[in-house]
Amino acid sequence: MALPPPNSGAYWKEYEINTPTYRLSPLEKPDMSPYLVHLTGKNEILGILSEKDGCSGLIKSCVPKDSKSDWYKEKVVCFTESPLFAIDAFRYLRFARWQSDHRFGIGFSKDRLVSSGVRPVLYMDNSRVAQLKKLLDMLPQNPQHGVKLNSKKLLGMIMPLMNVMMENHPKQGFMWEREWRCCDRDGFEFSYDDIEIICCPKEEQEAIAKVLGDKANDIFFVQSWDQYDEVTEFLASRKAGWEDKVKIKDEKLDRLSTLKIQLSQELNKASAYRSYIEKLQGELDALSEYQESLSSQIGKIETEIRSQKARIVIEDSCVGCGVGFDEETGKHLWNDDDQYKDYLCGYCHYQAVIRPMEED
Repeated sequence: MALPPPNSGAYWKEYEINTPTYRLSPLEKPDMSPYLVHLTGKNEILGILSEKDGCSGLIKSCVPKDSKSDWYKEKVVCFTESPLFAIDAFRYLRFARWQSDHRFGIGFSKDRLVSSGVRPVLYMDNSRVAQLKKLLDMLPQNPQHGVKLNSKKLLGMIMPLMNVMMENHPKQGFMWEREWRCCDRDGFEFSYDDIEIICCPKEEQEAIAKVLGDKANDIFFVQSWDQYDEVTEFLASRKAGWEDKVKIKDEKLDRLSTLKIQLSQELNKASAYRSYIEKLQGELDALSEYQESLSSQIGKIETEIRSQKARIVIEDSCVGCGVGFDEETGKHLWNDDDQYKDYLCGYCHYQAVIRPMEED
């Protein structure tokens, strides 16, 4: 139920979201994610996971390729806090991301990385960042005063996190990356236990899981581009219904324009629903094949059970009349070692053994 406005009699505590900030998911706030993901390519992700011995990996630090400033020489490891369903936008926004096939990524708990010193990027305009760099260079390497030492250390900690807004650049920079950075010049070392998610195509899961070994059982494998397609199609279908422009019109309302908007909304909805249904149809076909396979296996088992029961009846039946041993009805089989090596029921035993003896 949607949160009512104030003075509606609603009790706000019943609707409160009290999830800690670093754990907020898109279900609670659609633009948030509890993960920080390092995006990379197919060969790179296998190399990262195999970089260390045992159950650990290493993402090596490097100077960001998108850095447009000559002064920035800091080696860092980059992550994004974009929700998983939004990550594939990177391939649409940057040619290099598409060319490197950045459908692959390693995701960690934001909680975990914050405790390891990973921090969000600080954006400033280019001139101000350049001034900070000059100030850092001007401070002596071995200052005599504690204040200068603190200033040098503080600026040295800040500079690796700095990025320019590029507000005058035609594409206006990279704030859409929602970037976080690890500022360790050696890189970000992690245990397989730290990995929360792996983004990769389904056909690549086996190769990655083989590197991870048993640890793969505790990791979610995500097809983030599928989520992106579904979410963007849904949003496109609803856009016209979410946005209104208030206009003062004459009493003669343009009914045709209104009808066109309504029909366009319905067409977008129908297109989105069709795409979703077509995807479900593929899953339904796969499920039907699985059901048929299960039914076939059950049928074979039932046939085997009947066969086993038939053999039991044959082995434990009277050779005279075919009656079987039945504890409920009290019918028993007899065996006369002297004359009959096979089982006989009581009646056939009497006829074949007892009666001839009585007649004698």
